[in-house]
Amino acid sequence: LMDDETLEAAGIKAGAQLLAETSPAIVTASLDCTAKIWNAETGECQKTLEGHTDVVHSACFCPASRFVATASDDGTAKLWLSVSGECWRTLKGHTDAVFTASFSPDGKRLVTASADGTARIWGVKNGDLISVLDGHRGAVFAAAFTSDSRSVVTSSDDCTVKEWSAKTWLCERTSPGSRHKEYSTSFAPDGLVAVTAPGDTTAKILRVRTGLCEMTLEGHDAAVVSASFAS
Repeated sequence: LMDDETLEAAGIKAGAQLLAETSPAIVTASLDCTAKIWNAETGECQKTLEGHTDVVHSACFCPASRFVATASDDGTAKLWLSVSGECWRTLKGHTDAVFTASFSPDGKRLVTASADGTARIWGVKNGDLISVLDGHRGAVFAAAFTSDSRSVVTSSDDCTVKEWSAKTWLCERTSPGSRHKEYSTSFAPDGLVAVTAPGDTTAKILRVRTGLCEMTLEGHDAAVVSASFAS
């Protein structure tokens, strides 16, 4: 629970039986406009998150697993209560598809990345817009908080990576990214390196602050369209 929050506000109704959840969960995002929460041990679908009107590009749990965030081609991100599967907040403001949504380490903020060329910072509790990170000259494919919550890192098809202060929300550093327009970008938990899928048969590990390629992962026989670090 967040500060000063009741069980009812968390989506737990009066008289509900509370059981300890020990099974790990997985959340998936689909072209069918839904996300699903699965029991990782049994493979059973526990909840279907319905409400988006277009493709759902990404879905993730907050650090405490209370919320799920989804990002969609319908131009919105949504926050869902993972226990009930109910939509908690719909985050509106982007003017084009939203590709990713990612929580801050403390779970209190969310950053979204969009084809409209911006990333946006939202408050999880109230769904309020905190800031718009505007500076890229192309679609923003990925955005994430660093593990110390001091910065947000964004990656764009303008072939740059930007680091933004989480205090002022101003861009502090712009580094060259891949020379290709990436299909996906995932940042390491420390925010120092990123792995990109540039659409060829490789994935590349880049140093965020310099944009230098530190390693190329080769071995696929067709285009690599997604790459991510373990959390």
